[in-house]
Amino acid sequence: MKRLVRTAAVCVLAAASSLAVSGCTACSAVGYLYSGPAVVQLETPLPTDHSMAACFGDACEPATLARGDGERWDVPQETPFVGATSRRDGSERRLRVVVTDPTGATVSDGTYEIPVTAESTGVFGQCPGPFVFEPVVIGLAG
Repeated sequence: MKRLVRTAAVCVLAAASSLAVSGCTACSAVGYLYSGPAVVQLETPLPTDHSMAACFGDACEPATLARGDGERWDVPQETPFVGATSRRDGSERRLRVVVTDPTGATVSDGTYEIPVTAESTGVFGQCPGPFVFEPVVIGLAG
């Protein structure tokens, strides 16, 4: 009987070892969402007489942002910055940013990838976990 128990234990350990070594582990079906703002970080402060507009996506219509601290501007994932058919869950990873001068002339108009930082989950860190947006750093010419 002792031999049978010892043999069964060895078989269970061997199976567990081969599973761990092979990397055959399942990730949770949980999907992670991020509802916080995207952050535009300017390399130099925006002059007080300039304005900034932004929106999530490529072919979106930018809306004027509330004045940031000169270098940091938050773009909330809500209307009018997110289109009516877009989700507000962090799945849109592109941000269009338009800066205008006091005359209304465009100083900068570009679309940028929003970088993210994600936690890894799972026994070996092989599964995607919660994430957050990192700042979109923009340098303005002139």
